[in-house]
Amino acid sequence: GIWVNSTDVTLTPGQTYQIIAGVKPDTAVNKGVHFYTSESNVAGVDGSGIIRANSIGSCYITAVSDDGGYQARTYVRVNPTPAAAAQTVAQDANWTAIAANMIATAAPGAVVNLVAPKALSFDALMINTLKTRPDVGLLIAYPYNGHTYVMAVPAGYNLAAKMDKNGKVSFLSLAAVKDGKIVVTMTK
Repeated sequence: GIWVNSTDVTLTPGQTYQIIAGVKPDTAVNKGVHFYTSESNVAGVDGSGIIRANSIGSCYITAVSDDGGYQARTYVRVNPTPAAAAQTVAQDANWTAIAANMIATAAPGAVVNLVAPKALSFDALMINTLKTRPDVGLLIAYPYNGHTYVMAVPAGYNLAAKMDKNGKVSFLSLAAVKDGKIVVTMTK
């Protein structure tokens, strides 16, 4: 058989997401997997399972085992990019409340994909929610200085240890962390 780490992913155009697939049983000799998309105009996928959202719509990414042709699918929804608008503290709090809810309700072991309207901060609600869900990782896309960045926060990462005197952890301070766990990539 075959498994994938996520069966439902929501992205915006230009975002990427890593599908991880594995062959069952662990003792299988040929563990090769290939990935296919049902709609390349909506989302493409490379040989490593990295999905790239191209345009608004939906499609399936199918992982197929080389041995036996077993299949596992991931439904990919590509939503419009949120309109760029000036953000207030209240809107930032609203974003973190929505993000905290997505983390709290994520499937066990999930990676939650978030799109932030700007480089902002994790607040106490998000930090505490992540603390209660050490099995959940984050991928956060956000704009900064004319570029889009994707920050990967691994499952179990202790954000509380990075809090400032106001009880927040800023994206920018995390992006500067050199501990080998936080990964930030510029996408465009």
